[in-house]
Amino acid sequence: MGGAYGAVSDDADATRWNPAGLALLDRNEVDFMHLVYLADISYDSLAFADPINRLSGWGLSVDYLWQPPFDSTANDFGQPTDAAGTGYDFAAGLSYAYNLGNYHTSDFNISNISAGATLRVVQENLSGVSANALYGDAGMVAEIFEGFRAGLVVQNIGTTITFVSVAAPPP
Repeated sequence: MGGAYGAVSDDADATRWNPAGLALLDRNEVDFMHLVYLADISYDSLAFADPINRLSGWGLSVDYLWQPPFDSTANDFGQPTDAAGTGYDFAAGLSYAYNLGNYHTSDFNISNISAGATLRVVQENLSGVSANALYGDAGMVAEIFEGFRAGLVVQNIGTTITFVSVAAPPP
């Protein structure tokens, strides 16, 4: 779907794709996924979304990717080491959205204009070395005409994550 889900997310997954969709909730929602991937890598995600009132909603998301123990490549002399390393990525986000209302002109109407934001804490760990970052998402969604919704989202605005001395910008 490319980035199209940013316009239609109006459930617990809005915490990841476009937080503005949380303002369109009409009931509590929980979303859970567990994936066992190649080489026993596992990925778990959990999201909860709750309408505060008919104009706003909030959500919480947690994502965890885990790499089982693996043999390290080599020591300083190029010899294989016996040490086994693991790795994981962890992210926890808190989201909020508000429905700004409708925009009417003599030529067209735009309804359910919503804006939202997510604040996400990220930790990556590889063989006991950790790095942390803080990311944010901001989004809007609106119904342009009956049955057609458009969305705009900017994701991963935030700090650089640095392992030892190697820095990586947000994805």
